[in-house]
Amino acid sequence: MSIQVIDNPLTQTYRRFKSDVNSSAFPWNYFHGDKASPAYYSHTILARPGYEESLMPTQQSDWLNIANKVLLEIFMANNIKVKSVLRINVNCTHETDGNTTPVHMDHDFDTHNIVVYLNQFECGATNVEGESHNPQEDDIIIFEGLHSIEQPCNGTRRVVLVATYL
Repeated sequence: MSIQVIDNPLTQTYRRFKSDVNSSAFPWNYFHGDKASPAYYSHTILARPGYEESLMPTQQSDWLNIANKVLLEIFMANNIKVKSVLRINVNCTHETDGNTTPVHMDHDFDTHNIVVYLNQFECGATNVEGESHNPQEDDIIIFEGLHSIEQPCNGTRRVVLVATYL
């Protein structure tokens, strides 16, 4: 499956969530980066299975209910049938070294990914198996498989809601 752009219903719930995430009060955790990935900020809402030896996804944030509602509204508006959501994260990246993240999958098994772009930024494309999406604010894409992320540029930051699902 290649990158598929889907409709954003721009609901009141979505607009509230987006406003909260982009506010100065939204809590972020800083990842220093390593040899594989540059530094970034993250807010885990639903931790993936296997996190801290859990067999199932676990709630990590008070934003779970609203994030769930946002995803439900998006999936319903696009007639996408979802069996289960395995992970929900909000990520924020800044330009550090200009490198693209390593090609990776978010789990060690096949899943679908959804990325919701919560702000306007420059550069910062999402690459999936030879295809690239240069996003605009409020874009939503879905895809499967190996992917990488380019860093934003020109002093902008890239804020996205990311979820994996079956």
